[in-house]
Amino acid sequence: MNRLIICLLVLFSTQAAKSQIQLGIQLKTGIGEMQKIENDAFPFYLNEIESQPAPTWGVSVQSMLALHSNIKLSVELGYNQIQGIENEVYYITNIDNGAVYKYTSETTRKAHYLSLPVSIDFKIAPKVSIGAGLSANYLLTNNRHSEYRTNDIKYATIGGGNDLNRFDLGLHLQSSIELSDKFILSAKGNWGMLNIRTPETRDAFSTFSGFDDSQQFEVKNRQFTLGITYMLLNNK
Repeated sequence: MNRLIICLLVLFSTQAAKSQIQLGIQLKTGIGEMQKIENDAFPFYLNEIESQPAPTWGVSVQSMLALHSNIKLSVELGYNQIQGIENEVYYITNIDNGAVYKYTSETTRKAHYLSLPVSIDFKIAPKVSIGAGLSANYLLTNNRHSEYRTNDIKYATIGGGNDLNRFDLGLHLQSSIELSDKFILSAKGNWGMLNIRTPETRDAFSTFSGFDDSQQFEVKNRQFTLGITYMLLNNK
């Protein structure tokens, strides 16, 4: 029995030594957006919406395991910050004199995630790979800063936070090129598939009217980054 255990341990150690495993630390930066989308089933004609991208960045530990000579399983675990700018315009008509008031808001929202992207990468050239998979994201915290104007005159500034869904799931695409045995350059895109908005996610209209328009709008994350990975282990 002891001999069998020893033989199994030797076999496992031998196979582990032969495994093509890569482990590294990745830094990435780029642009992100919390895109606000109007739900066609609940149109709200008073609003004009424009979402803008903003800088984003992250850091992670990245592991790559060879499944085949040209196929790898890539797994990351790390911190990811995404933010976006939301501009909104709506109009209110005074029922007494018919005057039309233009209300505008600019909201900067920042979210901090613990992210776990998993993808299958295919080698298309000796040093170049492309991959696709999913990214699971857990919200650590978020905050927002909003400025409100009436007829272009600022009248209020409001802050807040922790008003987004805890979980997000995105489609993850990436491409990478091996610069050397120690460095890998990568480009990545993440398209959020879930609505991260909750009834507590406030905007200009709901903040000052008390009206819950959570059914009329969705908010989804989008992110595009460039990253550099420093390899701690490159057993390939």
